[in-house]
Amino acid sequence: MWRNYLTVGIRALARNRTYALINILGLAIGLAACLLILLYVREQVSFDRFMPDHDRIYQLQTAQTDTETGTVTNIQLSPYAAGQALAKDFPQIAAHTYLANSQPIIMDKGQLRRLTITGVGRLLQGL
Repeated sequence: MWRNYLTVGIRALARNRTYALINILGLAIGLAACLLILLYVREQVSFDRFMPDHDRIYQLQTAQTDTETGTVTNIQLSPYAAGQALAKDFPQIAAHTYLANSQPIIMDKGQLRRLTITGVGRLLQGL
């Protein structure tokens, strides 16, 4: 029975080559797009899962609006006082921290060198 199905399928593909090629290419592109979307969603959902209490860690982001063009840009920076104000107003916040981008300059054997240290804005830990 399976052999009959296979024979009929191969004959149909051989008879309508253009139609079969379009169908197979469409199926391949659809599967590839589905896998790429699945990988992207998996990476976004699993972000920072290695940290303890990862379900209680939040990041405060700022929406910055350009006054000339009106475009809104989400940035991973916020005012330093925002963490203290949120911790004061919301008792659910157990701890908060502020991470900043900085590039300290050090003197190394008479030459100035710039170190690159990157951070991620502000992390809030709460319920």
